[in-house]
Amino acid sequence: MNRDTMRNENGIGCRFPLTRAAVVIAVVILILLTVSAPRSAAKPIPQATPAQGASDSSVSPDENVALAYTRTILTAEKLYKKRHNIYPLTLSTLAGTGSVTTRMVKTRERAGYRVGYSSSGETFTLSMVPVTFDAQHRAFYSDQTGVIRFEADKPATAQSAVFKQK
Repeated sequence: MNRDTMRNENGIGCRFPLTRAAVVIAVVILILLTVSAPRSAAKPIPQATPAQGASDSSVSPDENVALAYTRTILTAEKLYKKRHNIYPLTLSTLAGTGSVTTRMVKTRERAGYRVGYSSSGETFTLSMVPVTFDAQHRAFYSDQTGVIRFEADKPATAQSAVFKQK
């Protein structure tokens, strides 16, 4: 007997095995459940604006990338300093430290931000300056203190307002 052919109790051939029938029934049930599921109205994502304050809950997707990059570099700086008793003189030295990849330090632009870095070995500064300032792109700054600072319409500095983290 062909493996695709089954015979019922009356000896009549059927080219649709039970396993295939079960799959078809499961697909039909899933389609019916999907169609009959209650639908809720999608809530709009709030847009970040400088007036909302500076906290993680008011960041745009691009700002989120810039902040994640900053936090990753800050963690790697801390690990590097602990191992070598000095901060690295270049960002590329951090590749392989913590979660920092070669790709992260090779490019100086991320999600609409330019990465700035300088180090004397005793101190360092990291800046994330948007290519274009707008409500979705604020500037960020950090240094060896680990505090992230921000500005809405100009590059952030050590004197800028502190960014409140969750």
